[in-house]
Amino acid sequence: MSIPLAKRLAWGLVALCLAGLGCGLALDAASGTGLDTSVVFTIALIATLLLVGVLVTRRQPANPIGWIFLLIAFTVALGVLSAGYADYWTSGAGGSEELGKTAAWYASSSWAPWVLVPATFLLLLFPDGRLLPGRRWRIVAWCAGLGIALTWLGSLLRAGMLEDYPSLRNPYGVGLGDPLQGLGFLLVALGLAGSVAAVALRFRRGDSEQREQIKWIALAGAVIAVVVPLGIAMYDVVGEDVANVAIELSILALPVAAAVAILRYRLYEIDVVINRTLVYATLTAGLAAVYVAIALGLGVAIGSGSTVPTAAATLAVALLFRPLRTRVQTAVDRRFDRARYEGLQTVERFLAELRAGRAAPEKTGAVLAVALGDSDLELLFWLPEEGVHVDASGRAVSLPDEPGRARTPVRRGRPPASDRHPRRSARPPAEPPGCRPRGRRPGDRGRAPACRGQTPPRGRRGLACADRDRGIRGAAASRA
Repeated sequence: MSIPLAKRLAWGLVALCLAGLGCGLALDAASGTGLDTSVVFTIALIATLLLVGVLVTRRQPANPIGWIFLLIAFTVALGVLSAGYADYWTSGAGGSEELGKTAAWYASSSWAPWVLVPATFLLLLFPDGRLLPGRRWRIVAWCAGLGIALTWLGSLLRAGMLEDYPSLRNPYGVGLGDPLQGLGFLLVALGLAGSVAAVALRFRRGDSEQREQIKWIALAGAVIAVVVPLGIAMYDVVGEDVANVAIELSILALPVAAAVAILRYRLYEIDVVINRTLVYATLTAGLAAVYVAIALGLGVAIGSGSTVPTAAATLAVALLFRPLRTRVQTAVDRRFDRARYEGLQTVERFLAELRAGRAAPEKTGAVLAVALGDSDLELLFWLPEEGVHVDASGRAVSLPDEPGRARTPVRRGRPPASDRHPRRSARPPAEPPGCRPRGRRPGDRGRAPACRGQTPPRGRRGLACADRDRGIRGAAASRA
């Protein structure tokens, strides 16, 4: 498909979705039934799907995942339009009876496409939009497609009252609805298992870039798998509105993660995202447990009506936040990010030797290179009075413009400094003149840092480190 044709088709679907959404909301408003909180989620879901679909189809028109997002948005918008007309007719505001029943019939079953298609075909085709080679993966695709069709058809033909409109009987219900739906669920389960297996196989066989892409979608899927059942279980504790918001935000994360992975925008930040997610999820659970234990324990001991338990629990959480976060971060790094943990341990040992006078400050750059696993890293400093860059020993270094070189400036300290390392991407970040490192292949663990906090040498010799410890830690932490 040509790019101009893809653009016209994509924007045509966007126009249809917006028209359907606008008409559905207008009919809801005219019916006098009012708009509930689910409308906000529906609008956000359609907007997210349309944005992701347009971005992917513009950049990769041959990738069917972008078109899948657009078609899902269209089915959701059609469901909003159908529900709006059904509410308009059932409220007695007017409309055709036959059309009102048909609209209610479709609205009650409109969940099937936007729930089942991403759960199967998004995983099966991700990230390049092509099936894995082999006949078995075509069989998995057929199972998923046929299962979704039968599940949707069974929901549409199920005899009895409509789920969303219990006062209306299904005008097209027949006795085959339940058997079709049962067979459809079985085929969808087979397709879902095959789709998960396809993602696992792509991750095992793929290169570093494809693995980073799969990490994004896996993280979004893990968030949904945790938040949805937890939100349902916590309905009575946190309230229905809070639980619904958490569930809906987790669902919205899936198309966003897919877009980041497919378009490769900040693709290699996934390790940081996973690390922070594990740390703060564990930290939140731990602090919540401490708060509940102290509040309940003191509440039982003192009695109801006192504010002491709440104040004591809040104070304990505030005091525990920093030390607990440090311990959780160390545990997560040791288990899931060994390279970062070992790099920081190397830096800590160097700092201890430095304070004891057994190490030379001029070795800072070499220690950072070892800690970051980047043998090409060089730490340079800018002397504004002389107008030159020098290394840690004070030797002047020229920085000619060369292809394949990237620059990472120091963000703190008096005159700026930089490290030299392999380039991570084809487009270097913006930085002040004179800071340059040598490049690394995208996805490698030792990637470019901003060496924050490192002070420059005083004069042409030596390395004066008034803020040395903090600077070395900042450099290693930001690179690891």
